[in-house]
Amino acid sequence: YISIFYVYGYPLGNIKTNWQKIAGIAIGAILLFYATFFVCSPYNFLDPLGLKSTFGKIITLLNTINDFFSGAHVAKTQQDFINAPLSRGAAFIAYLQTLIHREGMGLVIGSVSIFGFVYMLFSRSLKIYILLLFPLLFIFISVFTFPGYAQPRHQLPVYAFLALGGGYLLDRIYLKAGSYNKWVIYAVLVLLLHPTILIMERGLYVAKTDTRNVAKHWIEEHIPSNSKIVLDEYGPVLHMNEQQLNQAIAMAEQADKQGQFTAHYAKYLKYQLLAGRKAKAAYMISEIRFPWWREKEPADGKYELTKTDRDMGNPLRPPGVKTLDEYKQDGYEYVIVSSKRYHTFLDKNNDRYRNFPSFRKFYQDLFARGRLVKEFSPTADNRPGPTIRIYRTPA
Repeated sequence: YISIFYVYGYPLGNIKTNWQKIAGIAIGAILLFYATFFVCSPYNFLDPLGLKSTFGKIITLLNTINDFFSGAHVAKTQQDFINAPLSRGAAFIAYLQTLIHREGMGLVIGSVSIFGFVYMLFSRSLKIYILLLFPLLFIFISVFTFPGYAQPRHQLPVYAFLALGGGYLLDRIYLKAGSYNKWVIYAVLVLLLHPTILIMERGLYVAKTDTRNVAKHWIEEHIPSNSKIVLDEYGPVLHMNEQQLNQAIAMAEQADKQGQFTAHYAKYLKYQLLAGRKAKAAYMISEIRFPWWREKEPADGKYELTKTDRDMGNPLRPPGVKTLDEYKQDGYEYVIVSSKRYHTFLDKNNDRYRNFPSFRKFYQDLFARGRLVKEFSPTADNRPGPTIRIYRTPA
């Protein structure tokens, strides 16, 4: 926005003869963006991998653009990554589908906003082009650098710019409607009625207590402190007991101080230790960690942590799962699982059912032999979150 005010007071004259001024303003706008980014979020620059994660994507984008013009095919973005390679066209369509997803802008608002954004690109206005520098860069990174991987939550920085595009389009239509402009207003109100209702309903829904929090309160009331619990991802957030946290802190203090997940992990655990002392209950927890970035598990089910693994997950919380009997032999009394995780291993049409046999066997054995103690379902009283199941290990 600073760059917009800057352009308003800066006479450019003929674009062809003043391209140096225009290029200077464009570069200045980008530098102002990063300066503001630093003021608002300095840890993206100061964190051990902050500079790499902040600027690395731009370097990757430049390399990808070079490949684009040289005719190179868009390959997988990462070895072992579960996304299949996408053509440039397919990657762009997948990105558009992400923008209009109901968890993003929705079909109606998203479509109007996208059309308006494109319409702004044909405005031949330098001020608008300066405004759109950031969202265009972000979109190119999302489409070409990580084809097919964009998710609605990843697009939060561009939704505001897209909304401006939608408003710009509706404003142009209103001005050109002349004596029919009141019908434009009526059409817009009708157009926005349904998505507005959906947004309000969604807001009321997500404001309810999540199933994981409901389960957490029940667990702390009914399962004795220091019990040994097997916990999968997307389940309730439980406190580890002091003994386990002290062991984890000792390991974290010896870990890589420049690692993406290990640089500040010891400090995080120390805060967990303080919080756990005030909690109602704390437990000895064994985590089931699924390597979501891998296409399949090793033949023996044992993971050697590659560089990819260390970039995607905390090496102090390694991926994998034991058998139900092994957990029982280690003294674990309870197993707490989430539908957001176990559904993928029970669906025969899902690749993970075939590619991760150790996870599949664990959940199948648990449901067949474990004793269900309690279940918290989101459909039971219309609340957000996955189904949480609490089992006793078999006798």
